[in-house]
Amino acid sequence: MGISLSAQLRGRRLAWSRQRNVANRIPVRLLERGEPGALATLTIRHVEARCREFKSRRPHHIIGVVVLGEESYNIAVKVYALYAALFNEVAKELGKQKALALHQRAHELMGLETGKKLREQMGDIEYDLKTLAEILKKSNVSIGIDSQMVEGPSSLLLRNARCPMYDGYRMGGLDDDAAEALCQVGAPAKLGSTLKELNPNVSYRLTHYRDKPTERCEEEIRLE
Repeated sequence: MGISLSAQLRGRRLAWSRQRNVANRIPVRLLERGEPGALATLTIRHVEARCREFKSRRPHHIIGVVVLGEESYNIAVKVYALYAALFNEVAKELGKQKALALHQRAHELMGLETGKKLREQMGDIEYDLKTLAEILKKSNVSIGIDSQMVEGPSSLLLRNARCPMYDGYRMGGLDDDAAEALCQVGAPAKLGSTLKELNPNVSYRLTHYRDKPTERCEEEIRLE
């Protein structure tokens, strides 16, 4: 009995999907060994923990999501390292305070532009705290940040681990004080401007900057 045409087509689509998906070319041992590299120090448990909200449970889909997250993170680290090196040179030429002022202004402009584009994409909806926190979380996750949301009575807190800015700024030659200054100035300027563009009654604060790599930074948004 021959194989039907529909079955043949399903088989071809499945084979094409597996061939195109980069996760199928990654040995499971990379996950199990937990060595630095393409998947950093991820283990199977890490994969499961980071993919609880992912609808598909197929292994090649789940691993593919993690791989893309790692790639985004590694790319972001290099970008922030280059930015840090540039900031260092600008600070030498113009002074640290002038360089920080330019850093703040650039982040404000980017934040306003991001807010306008988000409003165009999402339309005239209610930008309440939960919606804005989800926007902020997606922004964090897009560059590989491990971001956890904690709801309070009048505010929402995002607790962030593994940040490409934290690693990239240091890779680019900044010391701890300079790296923290960029975050303390840049985050409220960019993210605060974005959220204000969507809801004028919302405020943003970087409430905690980690003292060591194993800690989490904390961002708070609340209604004024």
